[in-house]
Amino acid sequence: MKAVKGELSLQIIIIAVLLLIVLAVLLAIFISSNRNFVENVKSCTAKGGTCVTTVGGTCPDGQGSVIGTDCKVGTTAVACCIPT
Repeated sequence: MKAVKGELSLQIIIIAVLLLIVLAVLLAIFISSNRNFVENVKSCTAKGGTCVTTVGGTCPDGQGSVIGTDCKVGTTAVACCIPT
């Protein structure tokens, strides 16, 4: 009986290690795809807009401004303007 108990717990340990490896691989895939997602969310061109140097922080007529994008050049005020 004792040998069976030892084999059973060894099987459980092996399964647990394999599951941890699978979990680590899934986390690595999720983290790398999450980086791409964040870059696309911040991208003005991914939203269909263009980075425009603005006067007073407003976009030209017929376009709306989107905040929180990658449209910053030094200290110059640059807005992501998308057609409305």
